[in-house]
Amino acid sequence: MAALDARYFLPCQFENPLNTEDHEHGTGPEIIRQVPARIDAFVAGYGTGGSLSGCGRAIKKVYSQARIVAMEPAEEKFHAAECRCCFCIEGVAGKGFVPPLLQQAPLDDTVKISAEEAMQTTRRLHQEFGLLVGTSSGANVAAALRIAKDMPPMATVVTLLCDRAERYFSTELFRDVSV
Repeated sequence: MAALDARYFLPCQFENPLNTEDHEHGTGPEIIRQVPARIDAFVAGYGTGGSLSGCGRAIKKVYSQARIVAMEPAEEKFHAAECRCCFCIEGVAGKGFVPPLLQQAPLDDTVKISAEEAMQTTRRLHQEFGLLVGTSSGANVAAALRIAKDMPPMATVVTLLCDRAERYFSTELFRDVSV
């Protein structure tokens, strides 16, 4: 439709450089302003790759020694479609898909999180902290906690809580929840 009619806009979120630039000039500096200490690591999953690439570049400009770490589903092989995608961590790239925007990310490392660990961490965020988030946020927190264990005691590890839980009320995430 966009090719035939100028009234339609096709955002092409997986290839559009404005996606990464928005995070590099918006979200990344916002994180830097809000974190009172030096940022030693930034950990996040990726769907389009825009937030990981953009925030990673912004953080590296200020804290060149910061580690930029991609969270990936453990059930999925990185850069290869060797396993079925884990559908429990919604919104995270799978099936070996590497979005073009991720190629711009200043990645230092990756950490794999299982669907079960993502679910457990998400439920903990709900129950202990009142954060009604989805499994990609839980996976990000699980990955950040794992990275933090390998860092010096006063290191600052930052992640994103990038989704809300109401989309998942009818999923496995809330299967055993009683009201």
